[in-house]
Amino acid sequence: MPSKYDVCWKRIFARVGGLESVLDRVRAGEVVLVPVEELKKCGKRESWLGNVALSREGVLGDPKRVAAHVRALKNLLPEQILPGEQIKCAMSSRGGQLTLSLRLSSAEIVPVEKVTLLELEGPPLEPSLSPEELGNFYVLISSFERELRNFLKEKIGKGWVKRLRNDLRPVVERWEERKNNDAKWGIEPERELINYADLTDYIQIVKRYRRIFTESDEELSRVRHFLEQLANYGRNPLMHCRTLDQKKYWTTQAAVDYLREWIKRRA
Repeated sequence: MPSKYDVCWKRIFARVGGLESVLDRVRAGEVVLVPVEELKKCGKRESWLGNVALSREGVLGDPKRVAAHVRALKNLLPEQILPGEQIKCAMSSRGGQLTLSLRLSSAEIVPVEKVTLLELEGPPLEPSLSPEELGNFYVLISSFERELRNFLKEKIGKGWVKRLRNDLRPVVERWEERKNNDAKWGIEPERELINYADLTDYIQIVKRYRRIFTESDEELSRVRHFLEQLANYGRNPLMHCRTLDQKKYWTTQAAVDYLREWIKRRA
């Protein structure tokens, strides 16, 4: 299952030369230390310590016993881990700074000279957005929503409004009410009813026609999760003039990335 920490982990590994480079060092017998203090900007926890052992298949042991921010590494590392390889990942506090260590499970004792503390390159995850990023944020959400609407209409097929009226009448009636309100206020109504939809409507449509839009309950759950992420971190804060920050930006970007891949698969 995707995690809210995924984007932050990707940015952290990108700032130390990439995950593949880190794992190459680990395979050479090093214990690699990665500064991960900026992970704290992605959530609030009583403790940021924890550890997990990963193989190509995922978490070794019971995943429920692993803290969420550490367990999220299973969404990045396994595809880079070689067959038969096991990587130990542990969070610790070094000099007051949160640090992730990675080592081969088979490496029991590692000499000090084989311990490598990596340096972060590039800008950290800043709390506020620049004017350019605000513009990009709006374009990201608005362009994707248009893609999503077209995708839903095409998959439901000709006569999609009639079909929705039969199967999801309350949804269509809400759209018609919004269209009528535009007319009352002297605003030219939208030609396409679906332009009055919100993200909760899209979720209802996907659930109602799950066989058209998803291959399994697991995929349906993931699609719903990312549509909710898009709503809660992107569309709703943006449209209601709430505070926008890097966490919302990158969480929304991750949601759009997944949903675009989903659309590509199903189209």
